Amino acid sequence: MLHRGKMRWVGPIADLDTSGDPYVEQFIHGRAEGPIETLR
Repeated sequence: MLHRGKMRWVGPIADLDTSGDPYVEQFIHGRAEGPIETLR
């Protein structure tokens, strides 16, 4: 996963849920709150 040109996570899909990265967690769970700013 890339965020603003930075590689946030690389690996098998099966390991995505346990990435431990807050950016990845917010993205895969579809949360509005977190380190990724939402467009308003």
